[in-house]
Amino acid sequence: GCSSGPGARYQERIYGYTAGVEKYHIRHLEALVSKDFSASKIGCYLLRNFTEWDKRLNGAAIVQIFQALQNRDVTHRLGELKMPVLVINGEFDNSLPRSREMAQRISGAVHRVIPGAGHACCLEDPVAFDEIVIEFLRKHGFDSHVKDAVAQELSFEQSLQDVISFKPDLLVIEAFTPSFGTDVEFAKQAKEGTGCKVAFCGAHVTGLPK
Repeated sequence: GCSSGPGARYQERIYGYTAGVEKYHIRHLEALVSKDFSASKIGCYLLRNFTEWDKRLNGAAIVQIFQALQNRDVTHRLGELKMPVLVINGEFDNSLPRSREMAQRISGAVHRVIPGAGHACCLEDPVAFDEIVIEFLRKHGFDSHVKDAVAQELSFEQSLQDVISFKPDLLVIEAFTPSFGTDVEFAKQAKEGTGCKVAFCGAHVTGLPK
């Protein structure tokens, strides 16, 4: 879940990243998850992974993302959406009130809340998140598969063969900075093996302008 209009937290992000990525990034990350998750071993490990390449992140590029969110309110256009829409939040997500409003303004939208999670609910409870997404896609006639190569301890080759065997029309890869080079190579080989379209998402894609 996200917000379709400006809010005080966006201005905070702008100030924070203007002051410096290395000073602010971990504070931002901790605000995106529940307190229990950020205090857990796995939470600390994952959040610190995001900060390992802070020196290479472009603060100005990140600021532009939040400026765009802060300066444009498209709430009045939500009713124009005619496709199936799924909105997902964590129980402690600071976007939950606005996301609930968004879902109410979109005809037929489905709104699901993951207990015990914050804004980064896909990271905090990936099993619950994936189940919700797969159920929604299949309900609307889209066969879909989700693979967490790290959690399932799949090698590059095993993951690639899974993709080639499934022959998707669209492959979505969540790319992280530490593995971005490998992610790009994986996308190239998957495209060669299936002819599918490839979409990248994740922090690296928006954090590094090049």
